[in-house]
Amino acid sequence: MIWGAWYLAGRFEGYDCSTCSKSKELKKARGCHERAPNPLFSTDEFGKIWRCPIKLIPGSVSPICQIYQKCRSPVFGHKKPGDEKPSLLGYKPNGILPNAGGLLDQSATLLMVLNWLDRKIIEVIG
Repeated sequence: MIWGAWYLAGRFEGYDCSTCSKSKELKKARGCHERAPNPLFSTDEFGKIWRCPIKLIPGSVSPICQIYQKCRSPVFGHKKPGDEKPSLLGYKPNGILPNAGGLLDQSATLLMVLNWLDRKIIEVIG
């Protein structure tokens, strides 16, 4: 689930399976199917990452990330000179919930996961 938070925090920008599928060299360099020749990046929590970060997101987490993106809206800071785009500050609820009805009609597990992702994304963004 932590990799889902990293993905939602924008840390895997530039990693897109549709671009890698056209180049065997890019797949090898990014560790798509096997360990990359060089680490792709490093984290304090997990050390060196040798595989494509998108591949680190379990299949069971992808739908949760999609639900999160539908239930939350990104909040961006001001664009600084030289930046390509404004920095992501976090997400805020946008009033859309996956199940019909109000907040009390959502499962406790779903609400717990959305809140956990909120906290983790803020940690990752730093």
